[in-house]
Amino acid sequence: MSSGSSSSFGSSLVSGDISIVLTPLFQRDFVLNHNTGFRMRITATQGVNIENEVFRYYLKTPNPVTGVADAVFSGVCTWTNMEDLPKVVPEDGSDPQSFRLAEIDLVLDSETLATDVWERVQQEVQELINSIHDGEILAADDPVEISSLDMSLRLGAGS
Repeated sequence: MSSGSSSSFGSSLVSGDISIVLTPLFQRDFVLNHNTGFRMRITATQGVNIENEVFRYYLKTPNPVTGVADAVFSGVCTWTNMEDLPKVVPEDGSDPQSFRLAEIDLVLDSETLATDVWERVQQEVQELINSIHDGEILAADDPVEISSLDMSLRLGAGS
């Protein structure tokens, strides 16, 4: 487990005044060389100064027979994704058809791989929180006055 986790049942990731709770659920019964997949689900809840929808998805091309377009988990959101991508469903006409959800539900090849994914998700959510926190610390720069009298800023001036 990463240093940010408090137990194998959930973790509270906190950086300053931004926090979110990640809760993993792992398949209970798994027999090596018998089961063909290992299921895990991670849910993000209780976001403080961050929305719970921190997982990025995109829609695949619709199935030509059924017309259904499956949603595919593509990673933990970046700060830019959090600002730009809609929650729950993609915007009409957007390309790619990306959006954010508060849950991941995956079937992986092994329990070991699921544990690795869980640790990586914790790390990436912590990096997201750190990025947002760091971005909230702004420093003043020198003000610039713009006026109609400043001829050097006009288009074509000096050319």
